[in-house]
Amino acid sequence: MRLRRRNRGRSIMQSRVALHGRGCTVAGGAPSTRKVRNMSTHRSTILGLLALGFLAARAAPAAAADRFGVIGLTNRTNITVNFRYKVGDGPWVNKRIAPGEKLWFSHRYTRINEDRSPTFYIRFDSDLRFGKDFRTEYKLQRRAAVGQSYEYGKKYAFEYERGDRNFIDLKSID
Repeated sequence: MRLRRRNRGRSIMQSRVALHGRGCTVAGGAPSTRKVRNMSTHRSTILGLLALGFLAARAAPAAAADRFGVIGLTNRTNITVNFRYKVGDGPWVNKRIAPGEKLWFSHRYTRINEDRSPTFYIRFDSDLRFGKDFRTEYKLQRRAAVGQSYEYGKKYAFEYERGDRNFIDLKSID
């Protein structure tokens, strides 16, 4: 029986390198662990990435469905502000907001993520001096939200005009 030479045409050094790369004994030494270690490292990396992707997919909350259009209104002055509001073509409604108070107005969508609400109008007297009247009217934008409260809404605040506490205005605060 004739044995075939595996390393035909290779030098002794090439044979040793070739054997070492396959995890075989090199010139009477201990078996090489380089290939085993590399495979183990690659397998660990792949398993780690898969586990990380799985955890990220499970931990990521699903996008919540918007069911409301919401406005949040607060009063940053030290006086009670009287105002009127109207939703769409509806009637004007009288309302007041005390200092530090927070109100919210919402519109329920007819379908999830509709993101359309009737126009919200607000009117108020921005001149606080007695006997003076300076009517101000704004069209406010709503924020599409999953819930109905001040925290979910597009926020506006009644504030004093800069440098003159005889006048107030309604400012978007977010």
